[in-house]
Amino acid sequence: MSFTSIQYYLFLMLTALLYYQLPARFRTYLLLAASYFFYISFEPRYIIFILITTFVSYFSALIIASSNSHRMRTAILTGALGVEFIILGTTKYWNPIAKSTDWFGPFDILVPLGISFYTFQTVGYLFDIYRNRLPPEKHFFRYALFLSFFPHLLAGPIEPAQSFLPQLQRYVQFEKKVFVLGCLLIIFGLFKKLVIADHLSPIVSLIFDQPDGHKGLAVALGLFFARYQIYCDFSGYTDIALGSAQVLGFQLSPNFKRPFFANSITEYWRRWHMSLGIWIRQYIFYPLVSTSFSRFGVHGLILLTFLVLAIWHGGTLNFLIYGIWHGSFVIIDLKTKELRQRFYHFSGASKHPKILHFLAVLATFFLIVVPPTLFFRATSFDQSIILLQNLIIGNWEFSDLKFINESLMLTYHLKVALCALAGLELMQWLYEVKKINLTNWSFRRLYACLVLLALIIVLYGHFVNNTKFIYMQF
Repeated sequence: MSFTSIQYYLFLMLTALLYYQLPARFRTYLLLAASYFFYISFEPRYIIFILITTFVSYFSALIIASSNSHRMRTAILTGALGVEFIILGTTKYWNPIAKSTDWFGPFDILVPLGISFYTFQTVGYLFDIYRNRLPPEKHFFRYALFLSFFPHLLAGPIEPAQSFLPQLQRYVQFEKKVFVLGCLLIIFGLFKKLVIADHLSPIVSLIFDQPDGHKGLAVALGLFFARYQIYCDFSGYTDIALGSAQVLGFQLSPNFKRPFFANSITEYWRRWHMSLGIWIRQYIFYPLVSTSFSRFGVHGLILLTFLVLAIWHGGTLNFLIYGIWHGSFVIIDLKTKELRQRFYHFSGASKHPKILHFLAVLATFFLIVVPPTLFFRATSFDQSIILLQNLIIGNWEFSDLKFINESLMLTYHLKVALCALAGLELMQWLYEVKKINLTNWSFRRLYACLVLLALIIVLYGHFVNNTKFIYMQF
């Protein structure tokens, strides 16, 4: 039951209708049943993994909170985290290692959708209980819903217990404007996914799947489009998730804040996959500072953190290069910040802050963010090397793009994607610069946006063999 299917929206509307009609004491059970139904619609066996995670973390949290023994609390935390990470590591990395090494024979492990995201929520919850930052949730079914709430179940955002568990305890009344804004978020997410990401997908796939046949400008275009495809696909999922939750009266954590408007790589990572970034800082980076790893220094820990992030995406050489690239540039950005400020002041560039900001945004995006997409998107290291070589040795002529002109289908995909990208950038510029706030808009303007975006999706959405959401694989 994909977020892009009609079945999902029939399911969402039916769930919302029943939810607002039921008394408060029954609502948790309805949403939990709906969430489990949503999950098993992909594969019934997935439910086993989330049930194990739920039982282990729920009872472990109660024991940790009730124990006065530091040794007991630490032992229970370690044991619970060990179970969680063994399940996550086995399901996530067994198959890739087995296929690349032939160590484990032909045995294939089932990989549950969303296991990284609900495992991370579990880890955060257990650590917060252990540190006495949060009382344990004693209502088992409410805690189960915290982990399995269907809008964020498959690909986040990673919800902190402090912000989401209290929402499950309050009585939500239907509010027309909240509902309409939720629908608008859903429509906007579908616009990103179906009109931009899925129209870019055939062009990007052709370039990356046939690396020998494309050089210079074609590879550069493939990198540019791949970065936008990943962004529109993932942020589109997030918008649909946030909108679905808002239709039911819940607020999920934001995951993106117009990352391509960042004027440094450090700021980019404050705007990109924000819930994961917050989780990594709270539960990996800051805890490492107080351990023996602190001897590596802040910059060493930053690089180590990005290596962990790379391994989470996949334990391949490509993802390691991707993590090292970003970690290295974050370190360079932090170490040279004062030097750059002095240079701007000395050269007089600081007198033109808007121009300086614009150039910094362009440099961050095109020189730092786009290039490592080659390793993120490529399916193998060999493919990455071929593309890198063809990017460098190509003549960078418009003739490199003749494969698009020779295909009516690719030409159509390109035209739709470019027009939609222009519209997206305009909308994001209004949010970024003009500080547009939709909550202040009248219903008439909101309905007009809904109808316009829905019409564009119906006319130009790529519904035939539409691709899965990219981040569901992680």
